[in-house]
Amino acid sequence: MLPKWHVLLGFLFSALFWILFPKINPLYILLIFLSSIFIDIDHYLNAFYKTGKAGIFHSFEYYKIHGKIADEEHKKGMRKKDDFQFLHTVEIHLIFLLLGLFLWNGFLYIFIGMFFHSLCDIAFMTAKEKLYAREFLFF
Repeated sequence: MLPKWHVLLGFLFSALFWILFPKINPLYILLIFLSSIFIDIDHYLNAFYKTGKAGIFHSFEYYKIHGKIADEEHKKGMRKKDDFQFLHTVEIHLIFLLLGLFLWNGFLYIFIGMFFHSLCDIAFMTAKEKLYAREFLFF
């Protein structure tokens, strides 16, 4: 899913969350919004690792090319795994959930934003019949 959709959906989700729970500290709403977007920092790190080029626009270009190749392979019936996105794994989500339950409430809201982001990714990948491309577990 393109970043612009994560920004839009993350904003709408955060706004809805605030409407449903108006007494929540605005900082926590901001954490939901930001974590629903910046979970994708692992995409940037992957692009930097693969290309050696820093900069967000290099990352966008890497994934644009990578996406075209993956689309062509998908049309040919090839089902390859995508780059490993460590922040999108169940284990990382659980770490943030546990930190939120036992250390600082803010981590719980970061977990909510990350979980929402992952649900959006799963819905998008399912619609595109590309769910096979994502690794959901470290191990």
